[in-house]
Amino acid sequence: MKPIMASLQQQYGNSVNFVVFDVSDRASTQTSEVKAQQLELSDFFNAHKSQTATVALIDPNNGMTLEQFRKNLNQQDYVNAIDMAIALTN
Repeated sequence: MKPIMASLQQQYGNSVNFVVFDVSDRASTQTSEVKAQQLELSDFFNAHKSQTATVALIDPNNGMTLEQFRKNLNQQDYVNAIDMAIALTN
């Protein structure tokens, strides 16, 4: 997942905000939980913190999940979803 996300971050630059919640151990999970609270994503975090490799596109205007993937290694699926999300939120 890391190479795919790095490639997407490079491709979309400043037009998309990428947020990573690391839940690999207790300390990183606690840090991610604080980040989720700050970003008003606590409900999403709590619902998905045990589901590693989850990627979601969330509308920043209303917090609704536009698309969600789990353990998907097909980069084109993410490109299609991001392009759709950008079109919907502009």
